Amino acid sequence: MGAALVGCQTPHSFLEQSSTPDRAEYSTTTIAIPETPPITVVNRDPTAKAGFMADLITGTWNFDVPKTVTSVEHMTNDMHEYSLFLGRPQPTDKPFMVITVNHNRSVRATSDPEYKVTNDREYTMNGAIVHEWTGTTSTGAGFSELLLRKPGAAGETGDVCHAVAAVKNDDEQKLALSILSSLVWKPAK
Repeated sequence: MGAALVGCQTPHSFLEQSSTPDRAEYSTTTIAIPETPPITVVNRDPTAKAGFMADLITGTWNFDVPKTVTSVEHMTNDMHEYSLFLGRPQPTDKPFMVITVNHNRSVRATSDPEYKVTNDREYTMNGAIVHEWTGTTSTGAGFSELLLRKPGAAGETGDVCHAVAAVKNDDEQKLALSILSSLVWKPAK
C-alpha cells in the first residue's frame, strides 16, 4: 500500500496569481537642482581636532528616591550635593549614598585607602556616559562609585554627576541600584 503526494495548482493562491506590474511613468523633463545645498555645512571634516563646538547646553541631573529615603540638599557656587539616608537620620548617621554635581572629576575609590576596588567599567546609561568602580570598604560594606557625564564636547569639560553608594545588605543594595539607575541628564528647554 503506497501513499502518493500530489500537488495541484489552485487559482486561490495569491502568490501564484500573475499580475501586471505597476511602473512609474517617467518624463523627459529635467528637474532643476539649486547649486547651494539646502543646509549650511558646519564642519566639512568632523574628525579634525578643531571640530565643531556646540553652544553651552544647560540642564539638570535628575534621580528618583522613594518616600522611605531622606534627602538632605547642600549647595554652593561650585557644587550641588544630595546626601541620602534610610529613614529619618540621626545626627551621627552617615548617608548610604551621596550624589554631587560639580566640575571635580576626581574619584574617591581610586585614591582613598578605605576603598578596595575590585572592578571598574565604562558604559552608557540613560543617555549618559558612566565610569563605575565597585568593591568593598574597609568595614566590609559594598560600594559603587559612578562618574556620569553628558555625551559630546560638553561632557568632556562640563559638570559631571558623581554618585557614591555604600551598602550593608541586599535591601540597601537594591535600593541604591534603583536610585543609581534612575540618574538621567535632562537638558533645559
